[in-house]
Amino acid sequence: MTSQTTSLPTIEQVLRIDFTIGGNGAAHTGEGWSVPEPQHTWMLGAASDLGVPLPEGAGDGAYFIQMRVTPFTAGDGGAGAQRLRVLINGHEAARHVLERQETLTVFVPPEAAEADGPLRITIEHPDARRASDVLPVDDARELSIGVHMLRVLRVIERDVPLLLDGAPAAPPAEALLVDIATLGEGPALTRFRATHGVELLDVLNGGTWTLAGLVEALVDDFAAIGRIDGIAAMPCAHADGRETWFAGVRAYGLAYDTGRATAEIDEATMRRREHARLTIAVRRLRQTLAAGSRLLLLHQDVPASDEAMIPLLAALLDRGTSTLLWVTPADAAHPPGTVELLMRGLLRGYVAEPAAAPGDMAAADDGGWMQVCRRGWRLRRALCPSAPAATDPVTDTPPSDRRAA
Repeated sequence: MTSQTTSLPTIEQVLRIDFTIGGNGAAHTGEGWSVPEPQHTWMLGAASDLGVPLPEGAGDGAYFIQMRVTPFTAGDGGAGAQRLRVLINGHEAARHVLERQETLTVFVPPEAAEADGPLRITIEHPDARRASDVLPVDDARELSIGVHMLRVLRVIERDVPLLLDGAPAAPPAEALLVDIATLGEGPALTRFRATHGVELLDVLNGGTWTLAGLVEALVDDFAAIGRIDGIAAMPCAHADGRETWFAGVRAYGLAYDTGRATAEIDEATMRRREHARLTIAVRRLRQTLAAGSRLLLLHQDVPASDEAMIPLLAALLDRGTSTLLWVTPADAAHPPGTVELLMRGLLRGYVAEPAAAPGDMAAADDGGWMQVCRRGWRLRRALCPSAPAATDPVTDTPPSDRRAA
């Protein structure tokens, strides 16, 4: 069994700041902050400052910041949202309108990270409100946004071992697909599953998340799914005259068709049913992420940028040594069946629209789905030789140039 090393972009945490009582937030905050509370520290007035030290050689790699924040929106006279603007060493890095608790990702401008000394972060929040003006409390503080946690991460090139002749061949289709868990799927993946008659082990079949919502769900440990009031059920009319219940979790941008007719079940019963089902599914997903034993597949019909996947990968890696296979439409440069190794823990596969209906789909006409699954599975094991693997002999050499065509 031999291996070589390949250089891959790798996510590393540089610093984590805890803004709760007993945390280390006070060591980094400047003007515009209240005292720590059990859940967070409030930012006060129109702006707040903090300083974040960077390691030696800070110019190496690309930095980004993640903040877990909650806006102050209490009271009839309070703001319905909180605007914020983030400046890092004087360079604008982000603008956002905060309506609910979120995990924000802010990429540090390269010119800001090149400056000597720490990152000087200014967060402008012009919608602060005096607590006593909107609530029956004796509290004259002008509250804007509560910060629970802030962490600094970077993406930096690191040498990673890549197994060569010992990497196993992918198992037969049924065993291969059972070894994959989906985080969300478009119609093409639904048809591919139906063709092979295999239920992928996922949170739910046929559901889609927004990327930001999936990151929020992971950081939040799916707390909204644990509350029945976090589950929504909405009637949806179809072109053929049917009306079924769509269910979802608004806090996470999750939506899916339950397939149940609105005439068969009422809204309250549907919400209870989906709450119970999602609770079980999330428990299974937590176990999958902790074990790192399955390839995670996320299918998007509309491709996002590579940068947009970094917060999701960071959230997944917080929960285990997962590998994400991100599947997007094929293009002229990436024919169906291609798989690229983008980062440590992140693969990108390319598929086309299947050429036939599910019942008639031949292996050669599946839009490259089976090739993507096989190559993704094999690349993961070339990078993670300790993962459970089949013992079939290797029939070809794993790619060393980050791409399997």
